[in-house]
Amino acid sequence: MEKIDFLKEHQLLLQKANKEQQFLLHCLQGSFLNPQEKLNWEYFAKQVIEHNVAGVLFNYFSKNENIVPIDVLDTFKNIYEKNIMRHILWANEATNITNALSENGINTVLLKGIGLAETIYPHPGLRSFSDIDFLVPQDKLLKVKDILIDLGYDLIYTDSLKWLLKNNLALSFINKKNKIYLEIHTDIVNNKWYAESTNIDMDAIWQNVISKEINGKKVFLLSPEDNILYLSIHLAVAHGFHGLIWFYDINEFINFYKNKINWDILFERAEKFNIVKPVYLTLLYTAIVFQNEICIKNLEHFRSFKISRFENQLWVGNILNNNKYAHFFFWLMPNSRTEQFKLSLKMFFARREHSIVKSGIYTLMLSTKTIIALLNNYFPSPRRRD
Repeated sequence: MEKIDFLKEHQLLLQKANKEQQFLLHCLQGSFLNPQEKLNWEYFAKQVIEHNVAGVLFNYFSKNENIVPIDVLDTFKNIYEKNIMRHILWANEATNITNALSENGINTVLLKGIGLAETIYPHPGLRSFSDIDFLVPQDKLLKVKDILIDLGYDLIYTDSLKWLLKNNLALSFINKKNKIYLEIHTDIVNNKWYAESTNIDMDAIWQNVISKEINGKKVFLLSPEDNILYLSIHLAVAHGFHGLIWFYDINEFINFYKNKINWDILFERAEKFNIVKPVYLTLLYTAIVFQNEICIKNLEHFRSFKISRFENQLWVGNILNNNKYAHFFFWLMPNSRTEQFKLSLKMFFARREHSIVKSGIYTLMLSTKTIIALLNNYFPSPRRRD
């Protein structure tokens, strides 16, 4: 890894941002000063909501009400209060489901939103989430489905169940009475699509889970090291590095656990699981966005890793603006161009026989763009001579 000037990289990121995005980044870093330029507050509010950080910002703006217009503050306040109400209801439901599955001999792990909200966030209104994510053993998935149906949940995409199981995709459920959504996962990265490029040891992950009490009931979470690996993969592969809330989660997670994170183990597992690329890039961009000293220091573990300028530009541009390259997310898992090409062909020729994909033409367009981009990567256009 080349020597990186993180302050310079942060300044370059700010240069690519508009003034509303610059103010947003300053706010998330804790610099809640009045903006020096006149802002489009409607656009600023939309950016805050897009990046899912309204709860975080309201907590600070409510103590400094003169910084933002009252209508913007009220918008954030409404989201903050909804977060609190949802957190109370959904956290209780999460523990009830955990207990119901445990009584049937099924272990579960809470992932992402609600697990983070209960761990690293001091107030329930700070973190929004739209569903409850559970990790369950692969061989218990169908039993989990039956139990959830008995608890009043309906399986979404029932006509695609066979396809979802075949491709090891998460099962989605909804309780139509209380409008709670669930996502049931069996791994931290799809072991069907990425079988050739990753080597995730789920047994090792299950052996390292930690326990926590929510509402007086025990639940399980990923270990700090595995949680960083999972959050990194999720941000990279599922979101293409777009969504400041995901970077904020990782930044707060690292600050919360501090010395409890064993970075040697984290790096060894990233290497063993063959997921160094998405983990390194996520931590790199988190360090650039937030100037996180712990993150900067421990990126030295990845000093042998290199990334092409092409890929780096692809992803840095997506941090603030969800651009047309977002569908290249799967490139982050393969570590070589050959693996990227194979996976792209797999995506290109994959049969889209489920109802989740709305348009076969849209899928074809994305796949075609992928092939063109790959060809450009293999055979870049020659530079013009001045």
